[in-house]
Amino acid sequence: MHRKPAERLKNLALAILTTGLLFFSIGCVDRAPCEDLSCVGGDRVGCECICDAFYEGALCDTLARQKFLGSNWYNNRTCASGIFLVSEIVADTNSPGAVVLNNLHENGDVVWGEVSGDTLQIPTQVHGLEYIEGEGIYSQGNIAIQYKVIQTGGQETACVAQLSR
Repeated sequence: MHRKPAERLKNLALAILTTGLLFFSIGCVDRAPCEDLSCVGGDRVGCECICDAFYEGALCDTLARQKFLGSNWYNNRTCASGIFLVSEIVADTNSPGAVVLNNLHENGDVVWGEVSGDTLQIPTQVHGLEYIEGEGIYSQGNIAIQYKVIQTGGQETACVAQLSR
Protein backbone atom coordinates (compact mmCIF):
# COMPACT_ATOMS: atom_id res chain seq x y z
CA MET A 1 0.00 0.00 0.00
CA HIS A 2 1.40 3.36 -1.07
CA ARG A 3 1.06 6.48 1.03
CA LYS A 4 -0.11 9.71 -0.42
CA PRO A 5 2.56 12.42 -0.90
CA ALA A 6 0.84 14.65 1.67
CA GLU A 7 0.95 11.88 4.28
CA ARG A 8 4.65 11.17 3.53
CA LEU A 9 5.40 14.89 3.89
CA LYS A 10 3.52 14.99 7.20
CA ASN A 11 5.46 11.97 8.51
CA LEU A 12 8.78 13.50 7.39
CA ALA A 13 7.96 16.78 9.15
CA LEU A 14 7.02 14.88 12.30
CA ALA A 15 10.32 12.94 12.17
CA ILE A 16 12.33 16.15 11.73
CA LEU A 17 10.47 17.82 14.61
CA THR A 18 11.00 14.81 16.90
CA THR A 19 14.72 14.67 16.04
CA GLY A 20 15.08 18.41 16.68
CA LEU A 21 13.35 18.14 20.07
CA LEU A 22 15.61 15.21 20.99
CA PHE A 23 18.77 17.21 20.19
CA PHE A 24 17.41 20.26 22.00
CA SER A 25 16.59 18.27 25.14
CA ILE A 26 20.05 16.65 25.14
CA GLY A 27 21.60 20.15 24.99
CA CYS A 28 19.47 21.21 27.96
CA VAL A 29 20.60 18.22 29.99
CA ASP A 30 24.22 19.35 29.51
CA ARG A 31 23.39 22.83 30.89
CA ALA A 32 21.17 21.66 33.76
CA PRO A 33 23.92 21.52 36.45
CA CYS A 34 24.58 25.25 35.99
CA GLU A 35 20.99 26.13 36.81
CA ASP A 36 21.63 25.08 40.43
CA LEU A 37 24.83 27.14 40.72
CA SER A 38 24.32 29.68 43.49
CA CYS A 39 26.74 32.61 43.68
CA VAL A 40 26.71 34.11 47.19
CA GLY A 41 28.43 37.46 46.62
CA GLY A 42 28.17 37.76 42.87
CA ASP A 43 26.22 36.89 39.75
CA ARG A 44 26.03 33.69 37.73
CA VAL A 45 27.04 34.07 34.09
CA GLY A 46 26.62 30.77 32.30
CA CYS A 47 28.31 28.18 34.51
CA GLU A 48 30.59 30.67 36.30
CA CYS A 49 30.25 33.05 39.23
CA ILE A 50 31.42 36.62 38.64
CA CYS A 51 32.22 38.01 42.09
CA ASP A 52 31.35 41.46 43.43
CA ALA A 53 34.30 43.61 44.56
CA PHE A 54 34.50 42.32 48.14
CA TYR A 55 34.08 38.59 47.42
CA GLU A 56 36.16 35.81 45.90
CA GLY A 57 36.17 32.04 45.41
CA ALA A 58 34.41 29.73 42.95
CA LEU A 59 31.00 30.58 44.47
CA CYS A 60 31.93 34.14 45.57
CA ASP A 61 31.37 32.91 49.12
CA THR A 62 34.57 34.22 50.75
CA LEU A 63 35.11 37.83 51.77
CA ALA A 64 38.38 39.01 50.20
CA ARG A 65 39.37 40.71 53.46
CA GLN A 66 39.63 37.34 55.25
CA LYS A 67 43.25 36.87 54.13
CA PHE A 68 44.17 40.28 55.63
CA LEU A 69 42.66 39.63 59.07
CA GLY A 70 44.66 38.56 62.09
CA SER A 71 46.48 39.77 65.15
CA ASN A 72 49.95 38.39 64.44
CA TRP A 73 51.27 40.55 61.60
CA TYR A 74 54.97 41.30 62.10
CA ASN A 75 55.34 44.90 60.93
CA ASN A 76 58.72 45.98 59.54
CA ARG A 77 58.33 49.72 58.84
CA THR A 78 60.85 51.91 57.02
CA CYS A 79 59.99 55.37 58.34
CA ALA A 80 58.80 55.18 61.95
CA SER A 81 61.18 55.27 64.88
CA GLY A 82 61.18 52.62 67.57
CA ILE A 83 61.02 48.87 67.61
CA PHE A 84 59.13 46.60 65.26
CA LEU A 85 55.40 46.35 65.89
CA VAL A 86 52.96 43.51 65.85
CA SER A 87 50.04 44.84 63.87
CA GLU A 88 46.46 43.66 63.96
CA ILE A 89 43.87 43.84 61.19
CA VAL A 90 40.25 43.26 62.18
CA ALA A 91 36.96 43.29 60.31
CA ASP A 92 34.86 46.45 60.42
CA THR A 93 31.09 46.10 60.13
CA ASN A 94 30.67 49.23 57.96
CA SER A 95 31.01 47.25 54.71
CA PRO A 96 32.04 43.74 53.57
CA GLY A 97 35.47 45.08 52.63
CA ALA A 98 36.10 47.39 55.60
CA VAL A 99 39.01 46.68 57.97
CA VAL A 100 40.67 48.39 60.92
CA LEU A 101 44.47 48.37 61.16
CA ASN A 102 45.91 48.66 64.66
CA ASN A 103 49.59 49.61 65.11
CA LEU A 104 50.31 50.30 61.44
CA HIS A 105 52.49 53.38 61.89
CA GLU A 106 53.02 53.63 65.65
CA ASN A 107 52.04 51.60 68.67
CA GLY A 108 48.41 52.29 69.62
CA ASP A 109 47.33 53.96 66.38
CA VAL A 110 44.12 53.02 64.57
CA VAL A 111 43.70 53.36 60.79
CA TRP A 112 40.84 52.08 58.67
CA GLY A 113 40.83 50.82 55.10
CA GLU A 114 38.89 48.81 52.56
CA VAL A 115 39.87 45.55 50.86
CA SER A 116 38.88 44.61 47.32
CA GLY A 117 40.51 41.46 45.95
CA ASP A 118 44.19 41.62 46.94
CA THR A 119 44.25 45.41 47.31
CA LEU A 120 43.90 47.47 50.49
CA GLN A 121 43.01 51.16 50.16
CA ILE A 122 43.67 53.51 53.08
CA PRO A 123 41.84 56.76 52.35
CA THR A 124 43.09 60.05 53.77
CA GLN A 125 42.15 60.22 57.45
CA VAL A 126 43.10 61.98 60.65
CA HIS A 127 45.85 60.18 62.52
CA GLY A 128 46.57 62.02 65.76
CA LEU A 129 47.84 65.48 64.75
CA GLU A 130 48.61 64.36 61.20
CA TYR A 131 46.94 62.69 58.24
CA ILE A 132 47.65 59.25 56.81
CA GLU A 133 46.78 57.61 53.47
CA GLY A 134 48.05 54.76 51.34
CA GLU A 135 47.47 51.41 49.70
CA GLY A 136 48.61 47.84 50.13
CA ILE A 137 48.85 44.59 48.22
CA TYR A 138 48.41 41.08 49.59
CA SER A 139 50.72 38.53 47.96
CA GLN A 140 51.73 35.03 49.05
CA GLY A 141 50.78 35.53 52.69
CA ASN A 142 52.38 38.97 53.06
CA ILE A 143 51.06 42.52 52.84
CA ALA A 144 53.13 45.41 51.47
CA ILE A 145 51.64 48.79 52.41
CA GLN A 146 52.93 52.07 51.00
CA TYR A 147 51.56 55.02 52.93
CA LYS A 148 52.38 58.60 53.68
CA VAL A 149 52.03 60.63 56.82
CA ILE A 150 51.17 64.30 56.24
CA GLN A 151 51.92 66.83 58.96
CA THR A 152 49.45 69.67 59.57
CA GLY A 153 52.05 72.03 58.02
CA GLY A 154 52.07 69.99 54.79
CA GLN A 155 55.32 68.03 55.27
CA GLU A 156 54.96 64.48 53.91
CA THR A 157 56.84 61.37 54.98
CA ALA A 158 56.70 58.32 52.71
CA CYS A 159 56.57 54.99 54.52
CA VAL A 160 56.49 51.29 53.72
CA ALA A 161 55.20 48.61 56.05
CA GLN A 162 55.99 44.98 55.23
CA LEU A 163 53.56 42.78 57.14
CA SER A 164 54.37 39.09 57.44
CA ARG A 165 53.47 36.22 59.75
